[in-house]
Amino acid sequence: MLMKYILERKPKFLLCCSVIILFYLPLYAQLTQRVITVTRSSMDIPGLAKTIAAQTGVAYSLNMQNTSLKKYVHLKPGKWKLEDVMKEVQAQVGLNYKILGDHILFTDYKPVKKIDSVPVNKPENIQVAKPANKAGHTSAKPFTKVVKPSSPKERPATAVNISEGLPIASSPVLILTSLHTDYKVTPPAMHVKLVQVASREQNPLNANRISKKESRHFELPGWTSPLAAIGVTANDIVYLSATAKAGIQYVYGIGSLGFSSRGMRIRYGAGIRVPLDEDNALHAEFTTGTFSRNYSDTIKPATKILERLNSYGLSWSTTMSGRLQLQLELNYSTLKKSGDSSLSSVPAESNYFGYGKALYRTKISAVTNNGQQTSWIGARISLFYNLRRK
Repeated sequence: MLMKYILERKPKFLLCCSVIILFYLPLYAQLTQRVITVTRSSMDIPGLAKTIAAQTGVAYSLNMQNTSLKKYVHLKPGKWKLEDVMKEVQAQVGLNYKILGDHILFTDYKPVKKIDSVPVNKPENIQVAKPANKAGHTSAKPFTKVVKPSSPKERPATAVNISEGLPIASSPVLILTSLHTDYKVTPPAMHVKLVQVASREQNPLNANRISKKESRHFELPGWTSPLAAIGVTANDIVYLSATAKAGIQYVYGIGSLGFSSRGMRIRYGAGIRVPLDEDNALHAEFTTGTFSRNYSDTIKPATKILERLNSYGLSWSTTMSGRLQLQLELNYSTLKKSGDSSLSSVPAESNYFGYGKALYRTKISAVTNNGQQTSWIGARISLFYNLRRK
């Protein structure tokens, strides 16, 4: 009845199955043909998986060891198909992947092939073995019973030992004799040597260790790659300022607008960037800024005094997360006063500078015809947001 029902509706059943297959078949092709934008030339496996998930909306799983997680994949920045990215992952670091619907599984092992079970031959008809008799002894004849099948489909007759409840061994026959044991012989001395095997939990450093060639390999950005960043900066005399950087990867210009203890100040300069790896770099920067003010005395007429602050610094920067970058600098700063051409000398103002008051206590040089100057060693901390990735 059921077969008749299925045969009557076979065309509809096949049509329904075809529609379902055609509906789910393009999902795999659509996922592999999705385009992602690669912005960094080198990424580790977790970073690459996060980038794919963020741009394609698929979920991912990482089923691999720590050494595999720290491997780097090197891709040229630009547009990539997901299928080509996964091929590069297989070719460069030897990892495998599997797409399950809208889920990508990364593994560092190949799928295990199923081994077909070896067929076991059924025992044939069993023959009964008779042990040899010794002189003066009579051996008990084992009682056997032949079990006949109740129907033609059952197995053929088999000899069964009633006393043991097990089938009697088939030919060839092995006759076991009693063994002579000499209890007077002392066994050889045995020494047990304990060997302690260090597990992954006991020695995590070796488990997570990667080769020097793998950890130090990275690609430097090109000379013409643009650099743009904005952020906030604080140092010892300009307490808080908004700073912008623009240029190429290794040479860039600096501009800032901030507040000192005596008003708003504008600074500008240039810098050189030397990358150490993908996330760290060294910087050499120079900044300068001027401030002019009027000076009046009861004896002399009002004149203008110009103050200039120069700063020379070495700094280290690191990428904290995503596009946020922290920069720490140690600098040498000089603040100098000078007057216009009508002044033969700059008047002494008892340790006063209109540009601002440094947080460090500094010493003012002697008043000369060239002006009045002070210098100190200070620090600066900056937090930048990269408008363009590396």
